[in-house]
Amino acid sequence: MATSPLALSDIVLDSILRSPRPEILVSLISPDSPIVLKDETISIIQKKISERFPFMKEKYEENTLRVALGPSLFDRLNELYLSREEEKRRFRGMTRSGSIVEPRLTGWEGVVVYDDTKLPYSALRQGVVYPEGVDIKNREKYLSDDEFKRVLGFTKEEWKGMCRYKKIEHKKRVGLF
Repeated sequence: MATSPLALSDIVLDSILRSPRPEILVSLISPDSPIVLKDETISIIQKKISERFPFMKEKYEENTLRVALGPSLFDRLNELYLSREEEKRRFRGMTRSGSIVEPRLTGWEGVVVYDDTKLPYSALRQGVVYPEGVDIKNREKYLSDDEFKRVLGFTKEEWKGMCRYKKIEHKKRVGLF
């Protein structure tokens, strides 16, 4: 069964777009390309290039990319890339690593804690050296009833009835998470 040249070119182009190399994509949309493409195909190729732009930026020099992509497409993609990198940098700055660089001492170091032991909030809050035996994920259970109400704003009975995500929000707010 014979395939028309148009259908064959569509098959080849589809194959290229499935696992494209940046060089091939750029050569397809360059003005010197011997292949005449439809506008929708060009927009698909430009989208693929924008997805691979960070990798292209690592592999090629800026001037080489500017010439290959053309100044307008390069400037647009580079601006988008830089804004994404800035967003990532800001996000990383807002998140915490979860480790305590220099824990504060509380005077409870070396004390062994059991389930029924009550401790002050200052010995349980985030950023301190905890007494030995403290269940770090459930530090609120070591608070006395009065201090529990004062720190978290709920009685222990109200706390038991709360959803897990609400408990986490409150524990974060007071430094017990």
